[in-house]
Amino acid sequence: MKKQQLFGLVLGVIAVVLLALAAVLIFRDGRIVLSAEYRGDGGIGTITIDELRTMTEEKKSFILFVSQPECKTAEHLRGILQELISEYPVQIFEVSFSDLKNSGLADEVRFYPSLVIYRQGKIADFLDANDDADTEAYNSLGGLKAWLTNVVILDYKK
Repeated sequence: MKKQQLFGLVLGVIAVVLLALAAVLIFRDGRIVLSAEYRGDGGIGTITIDELRTMTEEKKSFILFVSQPECKTAEHLRGILQELISEYPVQIFEVSFSDLKNSGLADEVRFYPSLVIYRQGKIADFLDANDDADTEAYNSLGGLKAWLTNVVILDYKK
């Protein structure tokens, strides 16, 4: 009788572990969770390349807005980002393309403006100003939200 009880207990533990694993796999969607200090207080703040380098070295997850002074397209995207921040209060960091292009921190980003998503210090995705597939994200809040929410969790419950 003791062997049967032990066998039943082992099977029960295995079943619980398998159910827990299945729940994790079902509910985990792979989107990026921004580092905690970048959630809850919305805004766009300019950073230096040295600050960006530190954030990547510290393996932070964050959103980077790549712009260029006096670029009308960058100004338009900044307006859409401000609308986004009013709905989802996240911190977005801004750096100029001319500073970024020779830094080695985002060699994939060859055009501006762009929005770059870093996951644990590495580029996970970015808007490509030269790619027609990203046009909607540049032109409307709805388009930007559709692109961004496929990559990043923005709706953080307090």
